[in-house]
Parts: sequence; C-alpha cells; structure tokens
Amino acid sequence: MADKLNEYQGVTGRLHGARDRYKERWSRWREQHPRGVKDVVAESLFGIPNSDVPPERVRKSRIELMRISAAVMGIEFSYAGETAFVSPTLLQIGVPHHQMTLVWALSPLIGFFMTPLLGSLSDRCKSRFGRRRPFIVMMSVGVLF
Repeated sequence: MADKLNEYQGVTGRLHGARDRYKERWSRWREQHPRGVKDVVAESLFGIPNSDVPPERVRKSRIELMRISAAVMGIEFSYAGETAFVSPTLLQIGVPHHQMTLVWALSPLIGFFMTPLLGSLSDRCKSRFGRRRPFIVMMSVGVLF
C-alpha cells in the first residue's frame, strides 16, 4: 500500500489514506459487531433486545417510552374530542373560554407525562398480586371516585 501512496500526492494521496483508514475501522467494527448494522441500530434506537431475557424484563429506551407516551396522548386527545359536547355546557355555567381550553388540554398532557411514570413503577412492582394488578385496581378506584 505504501508504494501506491507514494504515487499519489496532495489531495488524492490524502483521500486514499482516508479511504484506507475507513476500511480498517469498518473491518474492526464488523469484527466487534458480527450481527451487523441493522441489529445494532435497532437495539440502540428502539431497545430491541438481543438476548434471551424475557421482554418484560428489558428496560425500555427513551425513544420507545416517547412513542408509547405519544400514543397515549393521541388516545387522550381522542377522548377530549369525543366529549366536546360539554363545551357549550361549560360556557353556559360561566367558565371563560380561555380556561375551557385549558380544561380540555389538561387530560392529554397528564396522560403524556404520567404514562411513563406509572409504567416504570409497575415494571418495578413486586406485589404478591403481580406487577400490573395493583395499578389496575388503583386506577379503577380512581376512575370510580
């Protein structure tokens, strides 16, 4: 390779040197990551596990938590739209228009921030009733009262 570099000078020689360094780095990376680029990117971005650990025991990545929260926020906005018939009633009882907007935005925003928190708490729950049941019961009681 040194003979070939002696032939090139200036910009062309530097480009060939950079290309060779890149090839060496790529070869080393491929040796360290035999699964390939697709699996490494999927694991680092989306938290897709590459082990025999059950999926419920694997921590969720931040992007995955944001996707779940965004989905819940969309559901909450749908519920807010569904109950829009209450708006005229609120206006009739004297609620100002700018505060009524806050009332409708509150539910989706609370859902966006509380979902990852409650999910994280339920993931770590070690109750004798299971990990999810105590939260389902508490939320059901909260909805009823």
